[in-house]
Amino acid sequence: ITQPILGVVPYEDNLDLIDLNTEGRYKSALESTVVNINSLQVNENKKTQIIALTSPTPLNGKSTTCKTLAESLSLLGKKVLIIDADFKRGGLGKDLNISSISEKTFFNISSTNLDKYRLTDNLYLIPRVKGLANSFQFIYSQRYPEVLEDLSKVFDYIIFDTAPLLSVADTSIILQKADINIMIIRHEVNKIAEIKQTINMFNQIDVPLDGFIYNAYAKPTGYYGY
Repeated sequence: ITQPILGVVPYEDNLDLIDLNTEGRYKSALESTVVNINSLQVNENKKTQIIALTSPTPLNGKSTTCKTLAESLSLLGKKVLIIDADFKRGGLGKDLNISSISEKTFFNISSTNLDKYRLTDNLYLIPRVKGLANSFQFIYSQRYPEVLEDLSKVFDYIIFDTAPLLSVADTSIILQKADINIMIIRHEVNKIAEIKQTINMFNQIDVPLDGFIYNAYAKPTGYYGY
């Protein structure tokens, strides 16, 4: 495994109580992650960076990391859009009191009607598209990249929260649309074999894996030192 670790996010008992406007180890970890992600930008002439976050398996804290990472970027004055692209189990919208939308509603989204998806001044969320008869046809449709292109005129960052790569084939299509692909791995949850299998999946679809975010790290019992 040669890809870099872009950030180490510490374990917190209750992330709902974390305020990213105040100093703390969680905020500091996210700021370091943002610096490292910015260093990956290979096309400085491109206004919008599209980032895809995935994981080997469920329950890695991927969606929470996606939300807090997007919030960190927005607090730096960047205009950020999260797209919940986990079409089966995506719950970011529910967590933030934004209802899931239909395929027709998604295809009618444009840079002129985004207010209903705004969370804060600089942060927006498009929730999961529900009731898809065929998610492959949805992503491969002519209209999907047109919507993405229109949104790219508005935002500095578009962040896809995808389904776990080992579980859902749709994710491989989303990864091909991104400029930066990041794998979330969780402390004491993911096994090395899962991580290697996920890297192999990236290689099979010929998509670069740009790095890892190591999530929910906690010091071992009896640990001493800095």
